[in-house]
Amino acid sequence: MDDGNRQEVRQRIALPGTPFPTIEGHRPYGRREPVRVREIPSLLLKERIIFVPPVINDEIANMLIGMLLYLDSEDATRDIAMYINCHGSLEGHLYYGLGVYDTMQYLKSDITTVGVGVARGAAAALLAAGTKGKRYMLPNASVILHQPLSAVKGQARDIEIQATELVRQRRSFYEILAKHSGKTYDEVAQTADRVNYLTAEQAVAYGLADEIIKREETQA
Repeated sequence: MDDGNRQEVRQRIALPGTPFPTIEGHRPYGRREPVRVREIPSLLLKERIIFVPPVINDEIANMLIGMLLYLDSEDATRDIAMYINCHGSLEGHLYYGLGVYDTMQYLKSDITTVGVGVARGAAAALLAAGTKGKRYMLPNASVILHQPLSAVKGQARDIEIQATELVRQRRSFYEILAKHSGKTYDEVAQTADRVNYLTAEQAVAYGLADEIIKREETQA
């Protein structure tokens, strides 16, 4: 990476200069009142940064979709940075996460994705769906791939219907990963047939991210 590209990366994905405010008396942006933890998403949004939290449920998905649409409508010429530290859905299905994914595909803004901690299940799809060349991993981040999960129960016919839907979800998920990684569908299916842990280096080699960002590259 040359110096010009390093500077561009620093400007695009540098962590916010203001730490997460958790103590009284911290007043960023010239505020008179201390910042509360619940205000962090709004402060990050001002910097065009979206943080994907540990679990994606319907409420979180709607919030993320709303943030993406807002930032894209505000200025589609500027990148949106999405930091991902997420285990996907507690239930293991993909509906909510793939709703966020579909929204990302229709935005005009470039989306920089940064894997922080872990990107599991649907969150791995969000990481891979960033704009090509702008998908990053921090050195100790991981990607976890696996089949969609479901606690199938009910009458025999209900179980059959749920199983069919689970297979459909799996196919959609594998197709998305194949599209953004450059792997074939069969290669993705083999990788995710059982829970598979990928280091940052392995995720880049697999095509789910483009580069690992180290400390010296994120400092101004």
